[in-house]
Amino acid sequence: MALGEPGAVGAPTDVAVIVVCHNDGRFLAEAIHSVLVQTRPPAAVLVVDDASTDDTPVVAAQFAPRGVQYLRVVRDVHRARAAGLAATRASLVCFLDAEDILPPDCLEAGVPLLDSQLDNPAVGIVSSDEERFGDQTKWIEYPAEPGNRFHQESFFRLPACQTSLGDSSESYTT
Repeated sequence: MALGEPGAVGAPTDVAVIVVCHNDGRFLAEAIHSVLVQTRPPAAVLVVDDASTDDTPVVAAQFAPRGVQYLRVVRDVHRARAAGLAATRASLVCFLDAEDILPPDCLEAGVPLLDSQLDNPAVGIVSSDEERFGDQTKWIEYPAEPGNRFHQESFFRLPACQTSLGDSSESYTT
């Protein structure tokens, strides 16, 4: 079964969060927890392990009873994202790096922005400002520079991602 199938494909509430991880097992539980406590729950949560050599698989497995799925790929962040996309049928996708967390209302605030543009095929990505913490504490307003920029924790319509990442039909391990 593909991720996101519990909701109707293309439904406004159909969003998958894909957590990409490479040797960030020490942060992964906090990242997953930030997804699971969303005020607007995602239809699916997938951890894509980008060939980690740390405890990433063990940490991810702890969340399997809560519906979090796990997928392992060979070392390449682009293939990791493409594998996550290939595993979902959700109409909207939010990528999250394992060393990041989502604010509790991230999906509730972000998903309606794309939902309001369903009839506008020119809108495929919605991004937000970014708050950094720890040694890098600061607020970044996007776009930080002129041009078409987005960052992690942005929301994407699935077709926009598939177009930009190309063929993702390679085989991966779960």
